[in-house]
Amino acid sequence: MNDLRFALRQLLKNPVISCIAILTLALGIGANTAIFSVMNALMLRMLPVADPLRLVLFGNGDSLGSTDGFPNGSTTLFSYPMFRELQRNNQVFSEVAAIKSLPLTVHGRVKGGQELEKMQIRLVSGSYFPVLGLVPQQGRLFTDADDQIPGGHPITIASDSWWTQRFANEPFSLGKTITIGSTVYSIVGVAPRKFFGTTVGESPDFWIPLAMEAQISPGWNGLTNKFFQSLHVIGRLKPRANMARAEAEINLVFKRTLQDYAGPQPTKKDLEDLQHARIDLSPAATGLSQLREQFSKPLSILMSVVAMVLLIACANIANLMLARATARQREIAIRMAVGATRWRLIRQLLSESLLLSLLGGALGLAMAQWAARLLLMMVSSGPQPVP
Repeated sequence: MNDLRFALRQLLKNPVISCIAILTLALGIGANTAIFSVMNALMLRMLPVADPLRLVLFGNGDSLGSTDGFPNGSTTLFSYPMFRELQRNNQVFSEVAAIKSLPLTVHGRVKGGQELEKMQIRLVSGSYFPVLGLVPQQGRLFTDADDQIPGGHPITIASDSWWTQRFANEPFSLGKTITIGSTVYSIVGVAPRKFFGTTVGESPDFWIPLAMEAQISPGWNGLTNKFFQSLHVIGRLKPRANMARAEAEINLVFKRTLQDYAGPQPTKKDLEDLQHARIDLSPAATGLSQLREQFSKPLSILMSVVAMVLLIACANIANLMLARATARQREIAIRMAVGATRWRLIRQLLSESLLLSLLGGALGLAMAQWAARLLLMMVSSGPQPVP
């Protein structure tokens, strides 16, 4: 403790050098921590779901929107009828779910409210939450039965962030609704805290069954169109299944279904497309992310740059400390003359370096928290920053 007090007095005795060293260290640590935090959120962090390593994405998730026509090559988007075929006719997935590839921004009215509110929603199959193995924070989550009849189940699941902002600590109760267009949706449950969905960078306010697509987007009903491909599909591998076996089996189902879609007299182009059409499975433990593809290379380069900056900062601080030690040679000689041991002097110098490092590190972490949050807000497409 005495060493730390003396170290603090030494730092205050040389405020300019101390401030330069602390700020240099803070900038180096802050930049590295902020960039790594963004990399972790976009590229490394696993979804907050049950056993995420068993989640598999059909395709690579790099396509958004919709396509029509016969699939050709590696398929990323799927039609609703195709999703149902893949869900029913496989032996390697315990459950399969579909997600509308694009989020929707709508304006709705909460029961009791007078003004329209901006809302972010995701259309998902009834099997979405079971695939993820989630337990509701309040109420219940979707089941496959909620997604069987087109327009038959106007229900929704609210995100924890929306519920908390709208109703604070009010206990959940049935009867709360939102109105979108002319349809009234009952809020039947609240998603688990910290669950932001399966797409990194988005934070939906609500999840609504795919069977309600026509009510959400009148005129855009792809539930019966075999070639209107607008869905991402994810599955959960059974305990003894592996990716290679799953990919082989799901492609058999996929090809067989496409043959049925082509009919008894397929065109030459359809036959060529059928030959090349396939599903490449990819791990989904870290979720779907357009941001990952967009920012992975720039972030890797930036991480290398800030790492070099930290090394340079450390080298500069080392030179400053050596210069200070050289300037204190007379002081050190006097202390040794009056009986101070070599170890006592080394311990004192180490205490000064430790205190300097702690101050620089604390300031750097504070800067990193602010910078990381700002960067994540910039890349998020939802109303909330990437968690």
